[in-house]
Amino acid sequence: MQRSSDLSNSSEKVRSSLYIKLVVVIIVRIMMNRTLKCADTLFILTIILILSLPTHTYNEVLSSREERNLFAPSTVHSPIEIDGDSEFALQGWKGNGTKNNPYLIESLTIMSSGESCIKIMNTNSFFIIRNCTLGGASFNEGGIAISSGANGFCCNNTIFSCDSGVLLWFSYM
Repeated sequence: MQRSSDLSNSSEKVRSSLYIKLVVVIIVRIMMNRTLKCADTLFILTIILILSLPTHTYNEVLSSREERNLFAPSTVHSPIEIDGDSEFALQGWKGNGTKNNPYLIESLTIMSSGESCIKIMNTNSFFIIRNCTLGGASFNEGGIAISSGANGFCCNNTIFSCDSGVLLWFSYM
């Protein structure tokens, strides 16, 4: 069975050989007919530009995510509610809430039975929510809900079966 990197390498080789063939055809045409019209030149340049654009397959994107460890194994966790800056430390989250060392909520799977999966309120601490899978928040709740909060950052989270993905009240991220 071929790996995705082997397949992408072979497709790149085919693409490169097609590109080389096109360049050879263009050179031969120029040599045979030294008077190319402006439209011909623009057409040829457009073809070269299109063929030189990079293409990425789903497998290439997937493997680059795996290399960056974005699909890290997750831990099943109960819904999280943080009310105030001190609760990050009281609940044991990594970091200290500064810009250079934000609190980290990461690699968790949280299935709620109605309330928000992650609810953060009344905080100015820096925090990051990443690589989490969240689901089950009901009406007027979100997978992530932030109220009166600032300095938060969310990335690479999967949120499903929730009334809203991310809710912000009197907050900015």
